[in-house]
Amino acid sequence: MADTISFPFRITKYGEAAKTVQGTDEYYSEQIATILLTVQGERGLEPLLGIPDIAFDGFQNSALQSQVATYLPELRNVEGRITKIGIDKQSVTVSFETGAEG
Repeated sequence: MADTISFPFRITKYGEAAKTVQGTDEYYSEQIATILLTVQGERGLEPLLGIPDIAFDGFQNSALQSQVATYLPELRNVEGRITKIGIDKQSVTVSFETGAEG
């Protein structure tokens, strides 16, 4: 499998870009984070990537699952769980399986 630049971008203690091996759980976690942190329409060359703005629409598990089906079809049993943190904050935890596990 190929190495890819990690998300978020960071520099290692050796002065090089941090990398993730494609196909690993860490790689898929970073890909899901990209989907969650991208508002649909934000990227001009890929306007359908991302989910509706969480600040206005709240987290929608169906939007995440739709994006994963489109951009990461090798993942199975993708589930986002919301935990309330105070009156105006929430945390989203996503679990998934790779196609090889299922």
